[in-house]
Formats: sequence, structure tokens, C-alpha cells
Amino acid sequence: MTISTLQDMVAKYKTLGIVKATDFLLTPEYALELLYDLKTLSIRVVGCDCWRYLDRELRDPNRILEIVGGGVLVKGAYTKSIEENALIIEDFIMHNLPNDADLISLIDDDPKIPGPFSYLFRDNKE
Repeated sequence: MTISTLQDMVAKYKTLGIVKATDFLLTPEYALELLYDLKTLSIRVVGCDCWRYLDRELRDPNRILEIVGGGVLVKGAYTKSIEENALIIEDFIMHNLPNDADLISLIDDDPKIPGPFSYLFRDNKE
């Protein structure tokens, strides 16, 4: 699927992730795809957080914890290009992900997405 609008992006990922408060969680593989699509849409991503299931066998989406200090924030994210930020985050996900990380939430900071990123993926947007 070619991503040319935010609506295309939402359609592609909505059923693949988990909305948890203000975060949208995806497997590392899908998080990398989303990162690429956000870069294509010129949306600035400044970091990512890592999450784990409390029970890796059950994989209950209601029993997920953030791995405190397990993510990455791009230093100088606003002086770097969108592409540079994406490369730093991609490198972290591919090479430095904590062993117990099951899911990733990307941290955007771009006026094209007003409000929390997860808002785009919620069924009820009230």
C-alpha cells in the first residue's frame, strides 16, 4: 500500500497496533514500517518508547508495561532533518532494543498531527 496521506497511514496500521493512553504500540517490525511511512509524509519523529507484555505467552493487550529508560530520544531532534531523526530511531530499534521489548511506540512532534499520536488510531475520537 502506498502511503500518501495520513488517512492512508491510519488505514494501514490501525488494526496492527494497540492504543494505550496517548501511545500507539506496534511490534518492532511494524514500528519500522510506520517510521518509514511517517518519514515519507514528512512527519517528524523524535524518539520511541519500548513496552513489554507482563506475560509474554498470553500477550494480553491490557497487561503491558512501559520499559522505563528503554527507548530513545533523538538529541537535537529539531536541528536534525526528519530523515536523520528516522535513521537514529531505526538504528536503535534494529540494534539496541532491550531484550524484553515486545512493542514500540513512536514519539512524534509535528504540527501535522495535532494532539496525541494515538488519537489518529482510536475508534472513538470524542
